[in-house]
Amino acid sequence: MPRSLRLLAPLLLLPAGCKPAADAQLSPVTRMEYWDQSNVAEQRQWMVRDEAGWAQARVRLGADSDGVTGRLAIDFRHEMVIVATAGRGSSAAPEIRLDGYRAAADTTFIHVSYILPCSAADDITKAFVVGVLPRADGPVRIVRRRLAAAC
Repeated sequence: MPRSLRLLAPLLLLPAGCKPAADAQLSPVTRMEYWDQSNVAEQRQWMVRDEAGWAQARVRLGADSDGVTGRLAIDFRHEMVIVATAGRGSSAAPEIRLDGYRAAADTTFIHVSYILPCSAADDITKAFVVGVLPRADGPVRIVRRRLAAAC
């Protein structure tokens, strides 16, 4: 199966607007901030585990023009950061929700939902969200969902 279909398959099986029962078992991700602009045009998620990675993420996002992301207090000895971007244009998601995380064996699963707009709009900004969770040195898997907004 092509990689793009493997990534979409779990998303297509989830009824829009519904949360699976497993969400009740997720630990919360602390949402640090939500910005309405970034330099990233695609929907992306990535982990940051150190100061150097955090500096690179801020540059990649174009988020330090106001100096806000540089002031976020993150202790990378005990925490790690998830960054999720919305993308732009008609495929963009105006809302990004960090649903939570769970650890299973040596892997951490982070659940991210993209809430899709009621109608397509080409002028949606390239929003992004930053969240903090306890540090895990093993593999991290991002579980993405695309949900329809309640219109």
